[in-house]
Amino acid sequence: MLSLVVDLGVCCPDHPSVVRDTLLVLAERLQQDLDGAHLRWGRHVPGEQFPGSLAVWVHIQVGIHLGSQVPEHALALVALKHLALEPPAFARDAVTKLVETDSVMFLDDMEAVTGESRRFKREVFQCNESKRVLRYLTAEVNAYLDVDPDGQRSRELFAGNVPPPPEMSSIEVLLETLSEYEQSVSYNTRMIRAANTKINHKREHQLVLEKCSTVLEQVTAPLDGPPSMSQGVQLDSFSKEPVDTESQSLLESGLFHSKLVMHECGIISTEKEERFKQVLFRTCRSNVVTKTIPIDEKLLDYVTGEPVSKVAFIIFVTAEKMLDKVKSICHAFGAKSYECNRMTPEERYELMLRKGLNQSDIDDQRNAVRMTEHQNAEDFWKIVHSIDHWKECIQQNSVIYHHLNKFRLVTSDGVAGQYMAVHAWIPAARESEISQAFGTGRDGKFIMEEKPNANADIPTYFPVDKATGAFQGIVNAYGVARYQEINPGLFAIVFFPFLFAVMFGDILHGSFLFCFAFYCIWNEESLKNLDNELFKMPFQGRYLILLMSIMSVYMGFIYNEFASVPFDIFGSAWPKEQTDPKVYTLVNHGGGPYPFGLDPAWRWAEANIQFTNSLKMKMSIILGVSQMTLGVILKALNQVYWMQPQNQPNRDKRKTAHIVLIHESIPELTFFMFTFGYLVILIFTKWNTNWNTAPESETIQYPRGPPQIINTLIDFAMMKPVLHENVLLFASTCADGPGGVCTGQTALQRFLFIGAVICVPWLLLAKPFLLQKHYERKGGEHAILGGAVYQPVRNEDESVFGALGEKGDGDDDDDKGDAAEEFDMTEVFIHQTIHTIEYVLGCISNTASYLRLWALSLAHSQLSEVFWNYILNGQKFGVGFNSTTPMLVACFFVWLAATIGVLMVMETLSAFLHALRLQWVEFQSKFYCADGILFEPATLVPEPGAEE
Repeated sequence: MLSLVVDLGVCCPDHPSVVRDTLLVLAERLQQDLDGAHLRWGRHVPGEQFPGSLAVWVHIQVGIHLGSQVPEHALALVALKHLALEPPAFARDAVTKLVETDSVMFLDDMEAVTGESRRFKREVFQCNESKRVLRYLTAEVNAYLDVDPDGQRSRELFAGNVPPPPEMSSIEVLLETLSEYEQSVSYNTRMIRAANTKINHKREHQLVLEKCSTVLEQVTAPLDGPPSMSQGVQLDSFSKEPVDTESQSLLESGLFHSKLVMHECGIISTEKEERFKQVLFRTCRSNVVTKTIPIDEKLLDYVTGEPVSKVAFIIFVTAEKMLDKVKSICHAFGAKSYECNRMTPEERYELMLRKGLNQSDIDDQRNAVRMTEHQNAEDFWKIVHSIDHWKECIQQNSVIYHHLNKFRLVTSDGVAGQYMAVHAWIPAARESEISQAFGTGRDGKFIMEEKPNANADIPTYFPVDKATGAFQGIVNAYGVARYQEINPGLFAIVFFPFLFAVMFGDILHGSFLFCFAFYCIWNEESLKNLDNELFKMPFQGRYLILLMSIMSVYMGFIYNEFASVPFDIFGSAWPKEQTDPKVYTLVNHGGGPYPFGLDPAWRWAEANIQFTNSLKMKMSIILGVSQMTLGVILKALNQVYWMQPQNQPNRDKRKTAHIVLIHESIPELTFFMFTFGYLVILIFTKWNTNWNTAPESETIQYPRGPPQIINTLIDFAMMKPVLHENVLLFASTCADGPGGVCTGQTALQRFLFIGAVICVPWLLLAKPFLLQKHYERKGGEHAILGGAVYQPVRNEDESVFGALGEKGDGDDDDDKGDAAEEFDMTEVFIHQTIHTIEYVLGCISNTASYLRLWALSLAHSQLSEVFWNYILNGQKFGVGFNSTTPMLVACFFVWLAATIGVLMVMETLSAFLHALRLQWVEFQSKFYCADGILFEPATLVPEPGAEE
């Protein structure tokens, strides 16, 4: 759509109403003649451009459609008009309304500008700072509640009526409020910690005086000595305690004739006690005595702040240098040293008074701590009852200002910064709703539609709900679809649960899954907030599990298995002949096929494994070939869609889609049908042939049995003739005798094989050479045109509408710009070679990969049968139904536990992962590009797992 802008203005100071009526009539006529015209009125202030007059003007924007259809996601430019030069407050309200729709994906028009240079960097910083403060306050509240042995603090903190949330006019006001709480809580917390540390020091000093004085009383005072040794004591012995090794070593060393010693007292944690003593002993070379005394109560650790067990110590040495070493070691181990000389009780009492170590002084400080904690508790109460509102406010402002920083300032009428504009993707289906919420046409706000550039990366939007979200999530985990590419999520709703059920089919086990899914759906409101990682993932996929369970029950009826036991609902067509009590045989089929599912007689038949293996293996091949054929067809449908001009405006891409359709999709489909499609036809033919035909049959020579299809495939690959004994098709063309050649099936197989071989070079060579020819012809046309790309002339005064036209390049410009790109034939040929090899080999490997359906179904059935026969039925150990009632009850619970643990948990996860592999690799790889961009609209809802 091109935009034509017309400004009409008349200056008439005497009769302004006449001017307005005249312009109105003219504008209405223009709007009738030009479909889609938009009018905006304005009035010039007297004296600006027409002094002394009143000028009325009308702005007409006319949209001219050029015949090209607007894509499903229209690229819309949102512009905000403001009367003042500072628009942040007005812009914030407008963007809030857009974000609340959850349907607008803003593009960053200021991508080249760093975050420090953006307009709303201050508000973004305030949001981040508010988050930091709120995290700090939350941590302090949690720390306060952690020290709550009886739960009293929790009851007080969450009690009372919730106060009304305060009005926060801006993020700046909220940050000021949070900063006030931070300052108050931080100051009180520092005071509490300092007071607790001081109290702890005093209590430790008390304990050191109490414990170490007992040791010092056992030591006599020195008879003589220098003044510098006045604080030393003479260590004779510990009269009340046996002398340990360290004491004996010090007394008997003979190095200190005066036996004068000095001591150091303190407190150390119990866990460091042994290492502390060993380091002292080695450092002082055994000339040290270390005595530790246990302390019954726990004291604070100065590093962690947690209460820990500690011991008091007293260390005796005989030299000042050794004492300095001891002090250094104490400091290294984090031990706290305290003054504790040899004193009389009166001297000790005076020291406690001087140091404030009396119990009354400690109690006064504890009362002060409790008062400060009460002040903190009041702040915590307000924080707890306001934190949800604060989080919501911070989240909202963070999102709004993050997207406001993507807006650019636009010059209009010679005034810079009068408009703010941004590009955004919106779903076309919700355009009117978004326009109404935004207030288009009021207060200078309007939304203009802009045609996307032909090479633009348009995001892909798939509306989902809680039922389809899990299926779309499976597809998006592999990759996001290109814009307007076929969405595999639609097919995953059917294919994924069905492939799971093929591997998991059982009536009982499917019913267990159904009960779990139904419980989650019925109680989803109460369960959605459950914080359990193991439960959260299956809960989010509850609707997926529901379909998986329904399909599993259906396949259980097809397999006729209820915990490996069949139902005989319609009556078996096989009469029983019990020649051996341990062997169940099937003879003389007495009627038509079983009405639904598998005949129950096969469960007890001697050839049960051979029959079910053959059935499930062929069924897996049929399902795999059918699903992969659909994938190849979907690839062709994608190309047909992109060949249409209204769906793909880029001419080169339309031509590429045409080449891919004819020379890639068709040979791929032909190769696959000529090989594995033929295999499926052989399987159905073998199933539908009555191999008990009488001798006079015209189609099959009696009495041979059914041929092995694997032998037919080998003959097909080696182009050997089909013999009468191996014929499946056109049996009437066979020569007489078992070794007669069947010309009909032989000719068919050779035709299919030669056709498949021809498809390989067709797939390899056609696309690269045709693309090269196209680009060579396009390059020649570009040379004739002179290679010039003309740009429209723009006014120096860029208007809002001029800004809109900047990014609206037409299709022709895109084609000319692409012509300048160099076509690399080597790269395209290498890519096509890899694709050809990958596809041809993938047809074989992917088809074989579907045999996992057979393997897991067999494993599930056999495990279920083993649990039933050996635990409940007691086939080998004589338990279960063959034992007493208590033993039967016990066996039932063992069987149930094995069923839940192995079949319902491990087998469910295994079948889910294998179905996921088939969905991603075998099916989606056939057509799904998965290199698109996901439509991620701006939303106020925080992402799961985001930092709060």
